[in-house]
Amino acid sequence: MAAAHQTGFYVEIKVTAGTNTRDQEAAFIRQSFAHMQDIFGDVAETSYVVVHTVDSADWGYGGRTQEDRYVQG
Repeated sequence: MAAAHQTGFYVEIKVTAGTNTRDQEAAFIRQSFAHMQDIFGDVAETSYVVVHTVDSADWGYGGRTQEDRYVQG
């Protein structure tokens, strides 16, 4: 990349499984890549945006899972 005067990046995000469609996730990846191009200019095609979908029972905050928050309303 340095020889080609390009910048590389790796963006990783986690979302609750089932909250976004495949099309929404694909749009997020496209838009994130485009935004990084806006910031850095010539970015390498081999830069990555990774969306991890995590089951709502497998993560949370404040001692409660996202599943528990959904069930409790």
